[in-house]
Amino acid sequence: MNRTKCTACGLVNFSTIEACRRCGANLLLEYPEVQARAVPAEGERSFGRWVLWVLGVMVTIVMSCYLSLLVSSEGLTRDERRNVMDAVVVLEHAGFSREAFAFRHLVSYRRTDHW
Repeated sequence: MNRTKCTACGLVNFSTIEACRRCGANLLLEYPEVQARAVPAEGERSFGRWVLWVLGVMVTIVMSCYLSLLVSSEGLTRDERRNVMDAVVVLEHAGFSREAFAFRHLVSYRRTDHW
């Protein structure tokens, strides 16, 4: 069942009547056709932005976990650190220079790890 809304008073009338029941305005006026336009969606991310967003979230999560482990564990004492560095020197003299570099500069040694 089709209905027509009066433009003058807003009353919803049956589509079969010609005049509004409340105000008597003509309901059969010709309305110009309105062309629907596609509205561009605002804020849509391109594929590259989605990849950057996902990578950023992943880096944030990994760094948060790493910092949590560092904060919740104890560092090495001076004697323990000297023993570790002596072992790294032995590795370096044995020909493992890349590994020794990683052990010397990139690894964080902790006495207690709470895994």
